[in-house]
Amino acid sequence: MSDYSIWNEGAYQFIIANKNQRKSPSDPKVKEAVLAIIEGFFDSNQEILLYVCETGDGNEALRNRLFLRWMREYDNKSIFYMEHVELRAEGIDNYATLIVQKSNPRLDDIVGDFHRAIDEIRKPDDNFERQQV
Repeated sequence: MSDYSIWNEGAYQFIIANKNQRKSPSDPKVKEAVLAIIEGFFDSNQEILLYVCETGDGNEALRNRLFLRWMREYDNKSIFYMEHVELRAEGIDNYATLIVQKSNPRLDDIVGDFHRAIDEIRKPDDNFERQQV
């Protein structure tokens, strides 16, 4: 079996961060911008997008719920395979969503590698949840 992992090539991380550390107003333009970024990413390639909630300000759970709501409301969600994971690593709650076009010929390998990567990070005493969005 080869060492090759789909994470070595073609995987991109997408993070929304609050750099100024100020409370953000609820702005529908942010949702539109995030969805446009995701669409634009997949318009130009058929790679892997991993959304990761920024953890520096303690609002990762709120940010996660907002992102998941946006994805549930997204009109074109049916063309994507999305799997969300929550896990605790090194005492920090982490939230991530794997986003891949369902038409990607490597979809099964990508999902398998995602599961293996999460399983390596996870420790037996961690809270762990996987769900398709």
